[in-house]
Amino acid sequence: MNKELEFYFNAAGLKDKQKEALRKTLLTQYPINGVQLSTFINRPTGETLLERIGILLSVPGGRNGKYILRCALIKAALDSEKGLTLINFLRHLATDIQLNTKEIKQTLDYQKRLSLATDALSQDALKLSSQKIAELNQDYTKIKDIREKGKYGVNPVQILQLTDEKRKRSFNVHIYQPQRWKEGKTPVVVVSHGHCLFTIPYC
Repeated sequence: MNKELEFYFNAAGLKDKQKEALRKTLLTQYPINGVQLSTFINRPTGETLLERIGILLSVPGGRNGKYILRCALIKAALDSEKGLTLINFLRHLATDIQLNTKEIKQTLDYQKRLSLATDALSQDALKLSSQKIAELNQDYTKIKDIREKGKYGVNPVQILQLTDEKRKRSFNVHIYQPQRWKEGKTPVVVVSHGHCLFTIPYC
């Protein structure tokens, strides 16, 4: 720990255990691919996230800090020696930043309420699912093994390239169709692998 950082720790009245915990937090490396991170934060979802964080961490004068945050994040993630750590991210910041404590507190309070609501919703969903399963009285030992081939067969995959004009991006869609169609409506399953990932490992 350098002397300057030690000075701030002592000024804050941190105890040795607190200093060690903070040191570990600063040096924890996150295994994030720099190219994928860059792709994500340059898309609308990433832009929105950075915009929000930029309100919490602004540049001198109160301007949104999303641009310097984006630059520092990408540089740290692409750093082959030190990688993306909090301390390395701070090193790559091109200017000083201001912590908007009021906004940060409101965000933390909101996240806490959101977490509690999510937990409550999960518990309710689990309870309802358990009740439904009990009502069905299904003997799962008689259900067919999904690992075995069924009677419908599968045609060769069709790959379509679609373009989202609004977001200015292209993406592939893999379509798997049965060789024999069942009578009536055919169930459709849509699987999305998420942002910045390639479809190859999933197909």
